Amino acid sequence: MSGPGQNQNSRTTAVSYRTLAAVVAVVVMAYQPVLFDFFVGDDFVHLIWLKKAMVAPELIWRNFYHNWLDITTTSFYRPLISVFMALDYYFGGANGLGFHLTNLFFHLVATVTIFFIARGVYTDSGSQCEREADIYGILAASIFGLYPLHTEAVSWITGRVDAVVTAFICLALCFYRVWRHKKDTISFIQTLLFVIAGLLSKEMAITLPAMFLVYSFILENKNAPFRIRAINSLKATIPFFILLAFYFALRKFALGTFVGGYDNSLLLMSDPGHFIATWLHGLRMFLIPLNREVIPSSHALTYAWYLILACIAFLFFLNLFRKKELRPLTLFNLALLTLAFLPVYKLFAIGNDLQGARLAQVATVPLALLLASAFTTSKPRLLIAGAYSLLLFSGLWLNNQVWAEAGRTVNAIRHALAAQYEKIKGDPPVLLLDLPDNIKGAYAMRNALDGLTKTPQFPRDLEHCLSVSAFEPIIPMGYLKESIFQSADKITVLSWSEAARDFKKIPISKAVTPGTETFKFADADALESGKELTLDLASSNLDCAEAEVLKVSGRGDADSAVLYYKTAIEPDFSNESSLVAQRKPDENSFYFPLGARPDFFLGGSGGKLKLKLLNPRQTFVLEEITILPKLSLMPTISFENSGYLGSKGFLHLSNSKLKEATIDVDASAVEGARKIRLSISKPNLYFKFQNATIEEADLLTTIEIDSVMKNKLKLERSLFPSDGIYQVRPWALDDREATLGIAGDHIVISVDD
Repeated sequence: MSGPGQNQNSRTTAVSYRTLAAVVAVVVMAYQPVLFDFFVGDDFVHLIWLKKAMVAPELIWRNFYHNWLDITTTSFYRPLISVFMALDYYFGGANGLGFHLTNLFFHLVATVTIFFIARGVYTDSGSQCEREADIYGILAASIFGLYPLHTEAVSWITGRVDAVVTAFICLALCFYRVWRHKKDTISFIQTLLFVIAGLLSKEMAITLPAMFLVYSFILENKNAPFRIRAINSLKATIPFFILLAFYFALRKFALGTFVGGYDNSLLLMSDPGHFIATWLHGLRMFLIPLNREVIPSSHALTYAWYLILACIAFLFFLNLFRKKELRPLTLFNLALLTLAFLPVYKLFAIGNDLQGARLAQVATVPLALLLASAFTTSKPRLLIAGAYSLLLFSGLWLNNQVWAEAGRTVNAIRHALAAQYEKIKGDPPVLLLDLPDNIKGAYAMRNALDGLTKTPQFPRDLEHCLSVSAFEPIIPMGYLKESIFQSADKITVLSWSEAARDFKKIPISKAVTPGTETFKFADADALESGKELTLDLASSNLDCAEAEVLKVSGRGDADSAVLYYKTAIEPDFSNESSLVAQRKPDENSFYFPLGARPDFFLGGSGGKLKLKLLNPRQTFVLEEITILPKLSLMPTISFENSGYLGSKGFLHLSNSKLKEATIDVDASAVEGARKIRLSISKPNLYFKFQNATIEEADLLTTIEIDSVMKNKLKLERSLFPSDGIYQVRPWALDDREATLGIAGDHIVISVDD
């Protein structure tokens, strides 16, 4: 930070530096709960790669000319993140403290740099008051450093991608301003290096040349005629746009695509209404970044936040009216905010529990600059700024407690599983149920198990320990159900108990016969607002494994319903143990595929079901509830060695190895079936509903088969346009080519070069 410090020595006071140091200390204090030794979620994916990279350093270099971490399901170019991860692992090994300190370091770099950016642009906007510029810088740094939205990017080790790129974007902006004032070679090279570092960290940095253009046009040449401003701004930023062109050429060479990401697409979402609603909710969470799982909307802290934001808005517009020099500064900040959101416009979504908050990490830089401009004069305003800072600290501290709890939970799972494997010899097939995907929004076991069960995180390397959950979008548990029961004597099932902080063994019944049961209802039986219907499977002598599909028939205008279940594994009704079904209009029925949920079909006897409408304003008159075998409603799909003890429902296609494979499809057991339609999802975009009743429109392709008897179908590598994960499932069609019953269980096609 010597460049900006030297450039502004005449206006930097010892007080501002001491205040900035105090801000840094408070930020460190707020993140103290997450500094202890823990890994969660995708962190364990990195640990596997890091262990290999320590003995094969060429893997680190490979990230500079190939897909990040050689992951085939996404197209990302982030080699510098791997370098920082490797350095942490080299010096600290599998100890989370060093990784967390690195995350915090980059966050503090961004925080300190924002002080210099804010003070500089405040002066550039036309203000002659050095004290106001110092206050603006301190407040902008404080707001950014303590903003509660940052927990996912800073407290989660893998989230450092966004913390790192934000730091480099801030440094690049800061030194670009220095270069434009000094016009020296050293500042230009420094700016260039930080831009390169940002581009090598995350794709968010592609907007830096546009940010430079905005600065030059709005603040650097603000008094020149429009044409001169435009020409001078373009001249100042041309080198960086040329660099951006080289970056995209490098991406094309390394990834085979200019765009990349999760689905290699720039198009808007297929559902504009959902897209807009997601953005509106995300912006609300962006401005009030409190984890609703911890701090509900009715909490006093939430009301205090609304009140402070109202005061900030009043002061902001008052300042904007009184101080004309704030107008170009506001325009600059709004332009930066727009550019910060542009790269994530399609992905932007922030949940009530702040999942996805890291996508707005860069956008909080201009947000902090905007908010700070409300507090540049008078003591009462500084009092409100102090109250806002206290709210920020409280929200950040509470949000970080969630990540700390997730870390403790994952460590407890690791220790409890290691204790179980002291009694398990070798590496037999083990299924783990009820592992928490997240703890109130903080990632826990999502994508974690493979790395968690490898040394040095675990006493020995495991290959056959698999986590399954009700929300797993990839592993085809419905497809694997039959093979799991057929191999019951070879498989161990363990269920995690959060209350006991331990695993319990779940017995598997080997003999399973899908059952049929019908419940009749009178016209008076209707599901209305607040009304529920509960069924006890034990009264029908049905084991959970025997109740495969629940069909609810009746009359009414309800569009969707939810079915809650509880079993010996899931002793309580909850949102986690539930299924949502869309009404099939031509039958006026709901189908609930219980046989696709491992936490249900492994639940043994004594299962109970509770049915409710999702929209309580609607009414549905029940006529009949039927429990049916799934084979009567859906076609089957299979291939050689595809069971749980085989490929687990995964079929691998490759240009260099297996270019084609044969699958068997059969709909002969579905009454009225005349044809079969095979639906194939787009790469890395999974079917929204398991065993759906309505076909999805946004598919890669469909294949129709004119026979319903057992058909052999060849799937060729050339059918799939890019590397990644695809899902395939069959539908039964009638004479009119309308879908019958429900979609079959899906299998997975893994495709690479």
